[in-house]
Amino acid sequence: MNSGIELRDRSAHGTSSSISRPALHQRASSSAAAAASSAYQAPSYHSQPTVSDTIFIMKPLVGAMQAWSCVVISVFAIIILSIMGLLFKSNHHEMVGGVEDPENGPEVAATIFIAVLVYAGFLVFCGLQGLLHLRENRRGAIAL
Repeated sequence: MNSGIELRDRSAHGTSSSISRPALHQRASSSAAAAASSAYQAPSYHSQPTVSDTIFIMKPLVGAMQAWSCVVISVFAIIILSIMGLLFKSNHHEMVGGVEDPENGPEVAATIFIAVLVYAGFLVFCGLQGLLHLRENRRGAIAL
């Protein structure tokens, strides 16, 4: 009973199933052993590749120019906002001493420090994107 579809073990042949032609894969013997060997056998799970064997290839989501520009802007924003946050936290007279200035400096400082954390996240993300572009360039990829 040859249906034309043969299931193969993934580790041995690279795919879980393949279409076979009946004329190419006929068995020499029609005994019970040959029939038993052509019967479906479930693939063994221990032969599947593990997560540690799998290679993850990461591709950049943004362009190289955008990634490095984001890094530079994030660095300057972190520096400037950190200084402003420290001035508000210490109730510096230039930041909270005027008529139209906020009254509670530490609350304003907390909000500014949240913005610093957001820029730090951008710095990490964009820095990793820039490093992915460097890695692709070492492999000989062509940037379009």
